[in-house]
Amino acid sequence: MKIKGCGTFVLTFICIWNFASSSVCTKWGHMCKDDRTLIHCAKHNNRWMESVYQQCDANFKCNKVTNSCVPNYAVGVRFDCESDGLFPDPYQCGTYYVCYWDGGALHKIFAHCPNGQWFSPVSSRCSVEEFKPNPCPRNFNCEYPGQVSVWPRNRNIYYICAMNNDHSLYPKLFRCSDEMIFNGAECVKPRCEC
Repeated sequence: MKIKGCGTFVLTFICIWNFASSSVCTKWGHMCKDDRTLIHCAKHNNRWMESVYQQCDANFKCNKVTNSCVPNYAVGVRFDCESDGLFPDPYQCGTYYVCYWDGGALHKIFAHCPNGQWFSPVSSRCSVEEFKPNPCPRNFNCEYPGQVSVWPRNRNIYYICAMNNDHSLYPKLFRCSDEMIFNGAECVKPRCEC
């Protein structure tokens, strides 16, 4: 993803020279101009101006609800933040989510690894050494709503299967506190295998 920037926000937007008149802007902030272009809108001298903020990469599209580049998934695929931390994308190996608290609510940032790297649930970072089967394996098994299981290769992460509005199942990922693991029922301190 290519992000453009040019200045700082003080009380007004400083970098007006990268802006052009806009016929699509109706409010200040980021918005999708089309399926692949995210723009920043600002009002200057009572005119709406726009500047290209980000071009969505291949296999991504600009989501008009979140005003961000998101994976071009099939309907029914979703990810909800249930706790803070880094989480592997259940559907793609080269992407992950950053979940964080802000203003009393959980927020998420979708991120993808550089080309040739996959997200490692073990190290919680992008890696070229990460095992890369082709195609990317499905790391969860949802057979019924409420099913609970540990995430493969990282016992600090677990998931509970939930049902979408279209009756498809998807995993809700959770993370135990630091130095805790999920034993199938709850987060516990790991036993010393001395």
